[in-house]
Amino acid sequence: MTPDADPRHVYQNVSIAVDPGRDLYNGQPGTVAAWIESLAIQPGDHALHIGCATGYYSAIIAAMTGKSGAVTGVEVDPALASRGKDALAPWPWVTVSQGDGRTDLPSDVDVLLVHAGATHVLDEWLNAVRDDGRLLVPLTCTMPGMPASLSKGMILTATRHGDEWTARVGSMVMIYALVDLRDEAMNAQLGKAFMSGRWASVSRLRRDPHAPD
Repeated sequence: MTPDADPRHVYQNVSIAVDPGRDLYNGQPGTVAAWIESLAIQPGDHALHIGCATGYYSAIIAAMTGKSGAVTGVEVDPALASRGKDALAPWPWVTVSQGDGRTDLPSDVDVLLVHAGATHVLDEWLNAVRDDGRLLVPLTCTMPGMPASLSKGMILTATRHGDEWTARVGSMVMIYALVDLRDEAMNAQLGKAFMSGRWASVSRLRRDPHAPD
């Protein structure tokens, strides 16, 4: 917690308490900044931010899209969504709503950032991204001995080219797990995939039927 409400306290590479009672923090700004930078957000872009919490990073994204763009923030927790909506009310090109991160998503977005750990990439996310659009999602596993709310894995980034997606797996991450959108069977398969070390060779994201290996 900061000693007072001066905004200078949050312009630091430190985790800021969002809800100390739930041990909920905004993440490491320097790490998330690298994710945002990798998405190459341009003025006029429409960005979708799933898991926006109180809007700390949505505001940064909004500064990058500018008034000619749009930012849609979605947060599953009603209290956090309300705080985010109030905080970003002065920015007319930003909207924040409470939602599950799967239904009622906008279409033809240029950038989609999932800000929580997923066991797999949802079709609804891919369908929301326009041609040449970019997606970033932490693919993560929950593990014995870790708090149930946390997950660990790797960052997946993908770019759409018509019906094809180029992709790569980047840095490791520990992050809060998505609520109600994870699949336990996929969690186990993802864990085995990470242990195999083959994640380093990922170059595409496939939607067509193919062998599990």
